[in-house]
Amino acid sequence: MTGQDSKFQKCSFYDHLHDCGPSTKPKSFDVVSIDQLESNVQLGLDYVSEFDLIVSRCGVSNVEVTDIREICAKHRYKFGIYYKLSRCCQHPNCINRCTSSKHASLNLARYVSTKYRCKFPIKGNICMVCRGQEEKVMRSTNSDSGGLSPMEEEAVEETLTNFKERPTDLYNFRNIKNPHFNNDELNKSFSDLSTTTSQQSVGHVWEEELSGSQKANVNEIRYQINPSLNPIMYQVKNSPFTTSKRQQNMLKQSLLSILRESTSFFAKAYCPGHSKELLDLCEVPTFLRKEHDTFSNDDKILQSIKEIYGNSTDSRLKLQLLSIVVKKTYAPTDIKSAFNCNDYMITQAIQHGLNNGSCSIIPRQHFHRTRVSFNRIKHFMDFLFDHDFVQDVAYGTTKIRTLNEAFTIPLVVKKCINSHIVYAYDEYCQQIPFERLSKNSLYRVLNECKMSQRTSLAGLDDYTADGPESFDALENLVSSLPVTKSKQQRIITQLHNAKRYLKIGFSLNLSLQSSISSHCVDFAPSDSNSKSDFYINCNHHHSHHCESCENLVTTLSQITELIRTSNNSKKEEWQYDCTASINKIYEWQKHLVRHFAQSKSKNDILKNLKPDAAFWLRDWSMKVLPIEYREKSSNWFGKRGMSQEVDIFSVTSGRTTSDNQQIPLKYVYLTMLDQSSKDIHTVGAVADQVLKQFHIDAPQVKNILRKDNATCYADGAQIYLTKYICQQNGFQLKRIDFNEAGKGKDQCDRESACTKTHRDYYVSSGHNVTTALEMKQAAKSNGGVKDTKVAVVNIEDNKKTLKLVKLKDSTQYHSYEFVNNNVRAWRQYATGSGHLLKLPLFEQLEFKSGLTVISPFPPIFSQGTRLNSVKQSSQQRKRSSKKSSVLFCSDSHCVSTFVDIKELEQHLKTNQHGYFQDNADLQSLPIIEKAKIYFIGHLKGGSNIANSTPHSTTSSSTSSVTKKSRPNSIWIAQGWAQQKRSLRVSLSIQQTKFLDQLYERGEESKKSLPSCSSRFNANRN
Repeated sequence: MTGQDSKFQKCSFYDHLHDCGPSTKPKSFDVVSIDQLESNVQLGLDYVSEFDLIVSRCGVSNVEVTDIREICAKHRYKFGIYYKLSRCCQHPNCINRCTSSKHASLNLARYVSTKYRCKFPIKGNICMVCRGQEEKVMRSTNSDSGGLSPMEEEAVEETLTNFKERPTDLYNFRNIKNPHFNNDELNKSFSDLSTTTSQQSVGHVWEEELSGSQKANVNEIRYQINPSLNPIMYQVKNSPFTTSKRQQNMLKQSLLSILRESTSFFAKAYCPGHSKELLDLCEVPTFLRKEHDTFSNDDKILQSIKEIYGNSTDSRLKLQLLSIVVKKTYAPTDIKSAFNCNDYMITQAIQHGLNNGSCSIIPRQHFHRTRVSFNRIKHFMDFLFDHDFVQDVAYGTTKIRTLNEAFTIPLVVKKCINSHIVYAYDEYCQQIPFERLSKNSLYRVLNECKMSQRTSLAGLDDYTADGPESFDALENLVSSLPVTKSKQQRIITQLHNAKRYLKIGFSLNLSLQSSISSHCVDFAPSDSNSKSDFYINCNHHHSHHCESCENLVTTLSQITELIRTSNNSKKEEWQYDCTASINKIYEWQKHLVRHFAQSKSKNDILKNLKPDAAFWLRDWSMKVLPIEYREKSSNWFGKRGMSQEVDIFSVTSGRTTSDNQQIPLKYVYLTMLDQSSKDIHTVGAVADQVLKQFHIDAPQVKNILRKDNATCYADGAQIYLTKYICQQNGFQLKRIDFNEAGKGKDQCDRESACTKTHRDYYVSSGHNVTTALEMKQAAKSNGGVKDTKVAVVNIEDNKKTLKLVKLKDSTQYHSYEFVNNNVRAWRQYATGSGHLLKLPLFEQLEFKSGLTVISPFPPIFSQGTRLNSVKQSSQQRKRSSKKSSVLFCSDSHCVSTFVDIKELEQHLKTNQHGYFQDNADLQSLPIIEKAKIYFIGHLKGGSNIANSTPHSTTSSSTSSVTKKSRPNSIWIAQGWAQQKRSLRVSLSIQQTKFLDQLYERGEESKKSLPSCSSRFNANRN
């Protein structure tokens, strides 16, 4: 006999089962004492001890509970957590042994075990026939008086004896008949619960979530009072007034049932046989009583009330009469049958009696319906677009129809479900404060404004896509860690809360100045050195912290510590995955802060835009592959894409709305090329062509303010070249701001999406798109892309000339402002005083575009397609010259229509536009039509100048509770949100040789090779 076998002889089941040994799932060779077993194991909604699981499932009838001292690993997990239940019914008297069985509840397992003196497995299966019989007997037993039968008294005495003899306070299922009146356990549960409640009720509106043992104590108290009461299955963290009506009714029914049973239970305990008199003495309301009086036909007052109630048609009088009746101790069923009312009317009568007193007069309520103002709808739309709830894409369109026309709009991506958006907007309006629309109206608006919803934003915003994926990776990692299931579930819940907070709440909490360091945008991107050009001196103290942000740090620290202290063979792999995921999560948070800071530049420019200035946004669309009608699959591969650049200029139109907000005017130019490398010269040549046309269309503009983010625009030489081209075309370039990666190019992506849809329709109608000219024809088809001009150009290499002049140290900046002959640069917009760079002389630059115009820009913008109007306003009927009008003004806000091109050109020269009258026409529209108008306006770029939800400049927290700051927070250091540039390290010679050897081995064996990351890192070091 080996030493390993002799160790397993210590198991208490060795003499009975003779199969003691190690466990294979999980791998364990230990023999543990019962003191080392877990005291609370969650099985569904119940909590039991691991020792009780083993005793009830081992199947050994001749072993005493007090004799069990040590258990081997095999029996611990075989009869414990990893127990395989039989599919047949486990009831000792079942004849059929039916396989269509379900798990028995913990109470039913206790009852069967004590009744038949057998070991019924906890969570064992029981068929429907046996379950129905036993539950019927249980209910009849529980409904009897509180006295115990002699058999039950004997079982209780035996149970108490076993509790004294056992070394631990574990539960024995063998000899228990009725544990309802276990005073020791009841007092212990109340003591633990009162201690927990007193600790949690200090300084918190919401107490912390109950642990497994605390929840077990609460359920034990519930079981002692009445086993038929439903156990506590979950806890509501929000205020009950903010939950749904269904949730409120469930909470009220659960709490009232517990209060009703506990009131009756303790009344019988204090005054046996006279509980009703005690309840009358305490003036306990009817709805908190279990026993009720019966109706008497001799009661003349009650008969008079019934007669008046039956003859009345006034609902207020009926409610007043019911408030008198419900004050008595009548059963609700008797009241419903006598007065022919429902539960809702009885509940309202009880509420009225509690608030105003029984038989009090109910005043008549007058409701006045008013039209929803545009400001409330506009406020919600601005919140939806300005707080990063919508992601723009360069493909996919849909149609949205108003009362007058149908618009083709880009199918933007909605980042959150509707309930999360409504919840975030409700929290935001409470902080401002602002009287928002009702929740039903908000849901209707979100359903009518067509937006798509996707599970991943990969390719659109890599930071936002990597962040949620990292949370999922950490969740899978926690599930594989060797910790208890309750701890795993707690950490996973914390991860879910942190993920939801970064996705919804964190952006709403950001402000320029905040006492919370993680929310202060002036503090996050600023340099810590006070002498730096990018330093901001916060004139406030960061003396508070955000509980949601600290929960993120605490959860990630817990996962890191669990991996560090583990002895698993996958420890290195877990550490690598954990570190990579945590870095991506923090980069996602920094990305949100930088986007908040950088997007402020666009808001400031559009808000302060002057009549002689224009806001310029440009971007390259994705490569357009040549496509033919019914093309063969063999011709699909090996194609070279065509290029398309989108340039958008926003200028003020000189008009304002009824609330004195500027109405913008947008110019869109699409430039198409057959082949283009998108280098510095190509970008400059296209910009030169577009600026020439824009100078013709908007001669009043003298100053340009530009914003983009592509790599081909951000080079120092490109910045200097753009400044030179603007000056050559009669414009002054005032400043350039680059967006945060994946953000800010919303209008360009929307125009690209509409162009792609026209191109797909054009090909489906039997045409080919293989050249830039055919791309233009596709963009002009079906009425063309609305409010755009399209041109086709070509750049000849033998005619172009470019001698670059670079700005030194310009690659690390995101904002530039040109002042005389110098340029001031910032890493983030308005972060510090900025670094002054010297601007070279234009004489050092040589530039010739070499551009040939194949198809120029048309004289007027495309009109797009409109459906026949369903209902025309009075302003439209006044401005329309003929009923057969087919042409429309290029101004998106003008409602005038024209018969031919000459009439339209004359209209554009005179600049006499016809607009909707806000008070006369728009205010009479339904709420959904108003929402559609603003939704379309945002997608068209017409609602950006007047921003009704500006960036906050003061501290506001919508989902966080502030306390004193913690010294170990990662947001203590100033400049924590700065973007760190990663160093590119080339592979060493040894690493290159090692990878070559792996490749050769794979080519020879034609098999996948195992992971060699450790050897690769060794060669790297």
